[in-house]
Amino acid sequence: MKRILTVLIFSLLVFNVAGATKFVINRGHFSPIVDIRYDEKRNLIFTAEQRGAISVWDASDESLRNHFQITSNTIDKLLISPEDNNVAVLSHDTEKYYLSVWNWVTEKNILTRIIEEQPLFLEYSATGRYIFYGNVATPSLTFLNARNGVQLNYMNRLPSIYDFGYLGSSERNLMTYSSSGAIKFYDFRTSEEKLGVSTIDGLTDLNVIQSNNAFMSGVKGNKIYLIERLKGTAVDSKSFQELRSFYQNRDNGHALTLERSNRSFILKKWSTDNDSFTEISSPIILNSTYKITALVETDSLTLAGDENGAIYKADWETGKLLPFSEDITETISDLSISGKTLTLAADDGLISIEAPFFSGSLVTNTSPVFEKKDNPLGGQTAFLALEDGSTLLWNKGNNNPSFLIMDSEDRILFEYSDFVSPIQDITYLDGNIITLERNGTIKIISREKQEQLFSYSAIGLQDISMVDHRTLFAGRASTAGKSPAITIDISTKETLTVEDNRFLIFDSIAVEKSNQFFSLGLLEEDGKTKTVLRRHNYDNLNESETILIYTGEDITAQVLIDPTDSRTIYAKLGTSGIYKITGRNVTKYDNNKPVKKIYLNGSVLYSLNEDNSISMFRASSGQKLYSIHIFKDDSWALIPASSDMYFGSESVEDKIISYRSGRRIDLKPVN
Repeated sequence: MKRILTVLIFSLLVFNVAGATKFVINRGHFSPIVDIRYDEKRNLIFTAEQRGAISVWDASDESLRNHFQITSNTIDKLLISPEDNNVAVLSHDTEKYYLSVWNWVTEKNILTRIIEEQPLFLEYSATGRYIFYGNVATPSLTFLNARNGVQLNYMNRLPSIYDFGYLGSSERNLMTYSSSGAIKFYDFRTSEEKLGVSTIDGLTDLNVIQSNNAFMSGVKGNKIYLIERLKGTAVDSKSFQELRSFYQNRDNGHALTLERSNRSFILKKWSTDNDSFTEISSPIILNSTYKITALVETDSLTLAGDENGAIYKADWETGKLLPFSEDITETISDLSISGKTLTLAADDGLISIEAPFFSGSLVTNTSPVFEKKDNPLGGQTAFLALEDGSTLLWNKGNNNPSFLIMDSEDRILFEYSDFVSPIQDITYLDGNIITLERNGTIKIISREKQEQLFSYSAIGLQDISMVDHRTLFAGRASTAGKSPAITIDISTKETLTVEDNRFLIFDSIAVEKSNQFFSLGLLEEDGKTKTVLRRHNYDNLNESETILIYTGEDITAQVLIDPTDSRTIYAKLGTSGIYKITGRNVTKYDNNKPVKKIYLNGSVLYSLNEDNSISMFRASSGQKLYSIHIFKDDSWALIPASSDMYFGSESVEDKIISYRSGRRIDLKPVN
């Protein structure tokens, strides 16, 4: 018998205000913090997470000013323009690096530039007029107009490779550093060398200290250095047992170090006044559970980001790290939509929300029902929505592999647990459940008879689907010259190979109504791994044509059929790519959120995103409709893509921050 944990039936609250409004979800980061920057001029802190999002915080009251997804690529570095509300982001995908500049207030992209190889460094000039980076190839330095991205002809014939550059506010002299230890000063307009000195070689994390720009700091191995720029002399240095991180505040000269000592971490704060590193606070001792990835220091705050996306602030008086920001969203492993009910598999149970939104309607005079209950399977759970409105749930974890079918009243209609190894894949056709275990065992189980009808085993199988009522298709890895797929005759168990030059097929689907068959797999070509979606000849699966290619390995790629239009399929391919494919026409949705999985419910396509938010699109056009956010305290919000109001539960107000014309406003709920 199920135990109801939470049942909420409430009048939907509408938070409304006249005028253009920006809604910011105060949700925290969910992936590793890769960079933290401080803008002293505006007293703002910028945090960037690996999976493409940035947050902007007011350092004076620690409030969130903005949080938005800049890219679906992996962020490597974040820079703050000294001149305006722009931020520069260096990111990469499986092929290239990308430099993009954004206005963080308007979320408008100012410029995007493809860079073939990882830059050796990336910097703004002191005025913010230029953004420049170092290259391994010619030219060794590239200067761009920071406002429009136009490449300039400055310093493009310098002979060396440079690991750092600094262009001061006068914009007359450019300082460069090479890993050989050479510091050189050039006339910025003529490229004439004006001074050259030698210093410590192999320095990284270089910063020119603005409070006394005669000096710069840097790191080599487990040692930090304070160096006089015009002479190259190291006026001071400090050694550490195992230096994990170094941060230099360019404006006030303060520095932070994080070192590992035995089983602990030690966080220290330093001053660089008087031409030396001077410890100015008692150290903070951290246990080994902290996985600090980034540091920043302001006049009033010291922040540390970790690999889980949490941000801590240092209390130097008590010697502790205190919470500053953490991910407050519910972790969702899968979802299912049936009519107007959305069901979610969360860490601590199943969540269902019944509301007309989920069928694509926008009705405000309703009473949504939020229900949280025990998960009868426990652990990480996946869903498969069945045509009769029931739902198949299966255990995705390594323990207790099993599945069950529940009706809309949560009554268990059928349970099955006769598995030797964890479940790899499940599909359903005409009352039969087809399962694939990780050990390569395929079973066909009758829902009506509640018994096994068929079994077959082969090593290395990755995917299973029904081609028709007589034939199974199984994807696999093509080792030792084997083909990456086979077909299996259900009656005779005879197998035939499917010829294909991909080395792995991991997802497939048949569209019987239109005699189409699609498969996703990995191809090695030109020294690169590519994820390839192909359409097969239904009568001869050895014949196929390529529909989509993603350069990179994406074994989470997915293909769905449209039950209302046998000519149309939908695909998730790449980090954020969502595609509608009708015949030979391919439409890509406008989406930059990293996606876990996509779903189709009538005219609405859903995406479960890596940050555990849910996006709703009009399936036919890809138009963004709503985003859904579920929080750990069981509150939730539905935010239209374009509206001056959002909808949510009564306790969600403190998690949605509203801005109009750049100023924070308070929204009043109306029933």
